[in-house]
Amino acid sequence: MQTSKKKDIIAFTEPPPELEFSVTVPTISAQDIAIVKLTAQFVAKNGKGFLQSLMQREVRNYHFDFLKPHHSLFFYFTKLVEQYTKVMLPPKGTKEVLQKDGKSPYNALGRVEHRLNWKKQENAKKEAANKDVENERKAFLSINWADFVVVETVPFAEDDTSELPPPVNRQTIAQRILDQERLQTKKKAPAAELVPEAEAENEGENAEENEADVEEVEMEMEDGTRAWIVMCVF
Repeated sequence: MQTSKKKDIIAFTEPPPELEFSVTVPTISAQDIAIVKLTAQFVAKNGKGFLQSLMQREVRNYHFDFLKPHHSLFFYFTKLVEQYTKVMLPPKGTKEVLQKDGKSPYNALGRVEHRLNWKKQENAKKEAANKDVENERKAFLSINWADFVVVETVPFAEDDTSELPPPVNRQTIAQRILDQERLQTKKKAPAAELVPEAEAENEGENAEENEADVEEVEMEMEDGTRAWIVMCVF
């Protein structure tokens, strides 16, 4: 807790502890609430074994659909089980705190005041943030985007683009892909050395395979997404 001397405002840096026995009651009938509460009490008293047997026995009973995790009342049922368990088996230190509060009610009053001031502080922060967003939105809407002045223009001469490389066609891109794949293949598994005469004999076959591979890559590049990825790589 920090105090500002200018405005004498107390700023709370630590949030209050969460309320252990507070849960939002869903909008259902009184009978359904009674069934959920009574089931939660029995589960808290008898444990998870009772819950498993109850789920198997009442699997077709729609009154006990809240036992299924996907049901909207499952969270409410789970919170009730936790609360009833804390009442029947209170955690360590809970009785001492209750005894102190019983002897001196001002202890509980101090926690209530802390929680109230914390909520006020959080609400003030939210209001300030919403106000900033609203002011920014108004400032954006107040701008006349059609009213502008040209400060300077930058002309580009023909010589500025003379040193750029020529455009690349599909065949060149396909050939680059094949060359890169062959280079990666050689790095992983280097081929055995060939006799010059054998290389001369296979030269024509390799040329035909290259042309076939180029045509295959060009057919695969008909998809605009693949062509765009290749252009980004090269």
